Amino acid sequence: MKNGAGLIVKLIRDPEARRRLVSDEQARLLREGFRRREEAALRKDEEAQERTLIFEYEQYREDESRRLLAALSEERRTTLMNQRLAALRQQERTQRLSEAEQRAEAEQMLMAELSKDAVPGYEKWRLRRMAKQAILSLFLPEGETAA
Repeated sequence: MKNGAGLIVKLIRDPEARRRLVSDEQARLLREGFRRREEAALRKDEEAQERTLIFEYEQYREDESRRLLAALSEERRTTLMNQRLAALRQQERTQRLSEAEQRAEAEQMLMAELSKDAVPGYEKWRLRRMAKQAILSLFLPEGETAA
């Protein structure tokens, strides 16, 4: 075949030649296969976007937790940390950890407890984020996008 592009154009323009080369059943199967691949690619893209959103939410939650912990008074923070350390020291697995590792785990526990009450859940955060993007898009000059 010397001119493959010419053959494709002929098949597109000439339904009779298309029917001779590709049966109706084969064309249907090829279309279905294409649609399945297209749907799979769309699902994969949506899953990747969802994973990205979840990662952003986890970053937001951790940042908010650190901010909440820093906002506590020194006395309150010390009291809460000592309570968490006492609870951890009662567990057998934490007795093998160093003091620094115990303090880090107690801090993680405290941050998780603080964020549990003060940081909105994923769905609420996502809705707020989408609303914020929609509002920003109304005020941005044409051609610019909200980050």
